Amino acid sequence: MDLLPLSDVDSFELEPLLREEEQEWLQHLSWDYSSSTAILKRLIDQKALSGFVTRLPGGMAGYAFYILEGSVGLIGSCYVRRRFMAKQLEPELLTRIVEVLQAKSSVRRIEAQIMNFRNWPLGAFFSRLKFQLFDRVFMIQKPLRMGEIRTIPGVRFSPWQSDSLEPAARLTWEAYQEAIDRRISYHYQTLDGCRRFLNGLVSRPGCGTLEGAGSICAWSDSDERLLGYVLASTISPGSGHIPQITVSSRYRQRGLGRQLLARANSEFSRRGYSSVSLTVSAKNVAAMGLYRSLNFVQHHSIQAAVWQRAS
Repeated sequence: MDLLPLSDVDSFELEPLLREEEQEWLQHLSWDYSSSTAILKRLIDQKALSGFVTRLPGGMAGYAFYILEGSVGLIGSCYVRRRFMAKQLEPELLTRIVEVLQAKSSVRRIEAQIMNFRNWPLGAFFSRLKFQLFDRVFMIQKPLRMGEIRTIPGVRFSPWQSDSLEPAARLTWEAYQEAIDRRISYHYQTLDGCRRFLNGLVSRPGCGTLEGAGSICAWSDSDERLLGYVLASTISPGSGHIPQITVSSRYRQRGLGRQLLARANSEFSRRGYSSVSLTVSAKNVAAMGLYRSLNFVQHHSIQAAVWQRAS
């Protein structure tokens, strides 16, 4: 068995591995991963993606990659082909990445939110390496449920526009001050991080293709302050996704989140979609309650893992 840097291979050699990973995303999550695969292949061929690949006599068996954003290492994926799953290759791939990142004195934090389609003990692996674990839930509403669209006194709804980004980033930063997600993702810890996170959601295909008509902002009539917003995207034909929904702390428990989702679903329904999905932290009790009341059901479990260098 050879453990090689990703820079030692090209995308052609990884084609069967990457295509199988695409099939897994579609089969398990109704998610067309091909746009993300295309980006990965381009970066691999440009020798611009860091990570490792396992090569066995039967071919390329698995890979994992990471990216660096300042002092944070983000483990993006770890996938092993079905025919090699009994060999338990994931721990070796991830251990090597963690070792590389921890050896960099500039790296103060490592985050991972890996889709584990094999149900191998990912959480136990990260726990042994002193990572903190956070349970997240991938939920699906199928069939699509149309909620009642109604007005809220003092609130004006409008479609997401390019100039919505800055007020949305500020609202997100303010709303997540006490949220569990702030401990999971460093993006929520600063205003600039929220800005870059939202810009990625609306401009890159990692969480689907943005649906402008289904992405809605809620504004205060009195002072034009942004009170909440929802981003809606398409992840495959007939399948919608909610990559982000945020409501101001002063407008929670007033039905605003429900109305934002109802308006996003109205657009999904107009397009003939049959399902919509989202991801939520298991400890976000209020959000879990809202989604369950709208007939979202748990479909897949995700264990987010975070390592923080001691000061």
